[in-house]
Amino acid sequence: MAQPNRLQDVEEIAYPAPPWKMGGQLWMGMFKTDIPVELPDGLKHLGDPHSLIVVLVRYLEGTLRYDELAFGTLTRLGPHIGIYVDYIWVTNLASVWGGRRIWGLPKNLAEFQWDNSTVSVSDEQGTIAT
Repeated sequence: MAQPNRLQDVEEIAYPAPPWKMGGQLWMGMFKTDIPVELPDGLKHLGDPHSLIVVLVRYLEGTLRYDELAFGTLTRLGPHIGIYVDYIWVTNLASVWGGRRIWGLPKNLAEFQWDNSTVSVSDEQGTIAT
């Protein structure tokens, strides 16, 4: 996997106001990594620190239409449980800026090449996932 370019510089554009209502297809799995997933200070792993959640979404209808790939891990912050999203790529610039400004997600642009039931995701640094 190419090293992701964290919060690459892309032109800031307007994005739709929340709530975003969308529908589409989602694939998700949990995978084991060779090294533990790093977390920011204050967050604790919920379960195995070598577990990585991978989410692939095709938003096909609604407020915006775009593809999305996200990597995260189950975490705890005090009594709160959630998913820490470390890397996330999308095909839509409005989604980049809505995700960054509304939810604080580290979204970046990527290209998604679909071939029937498979996809290859890449950014300016190369292939992210296939």
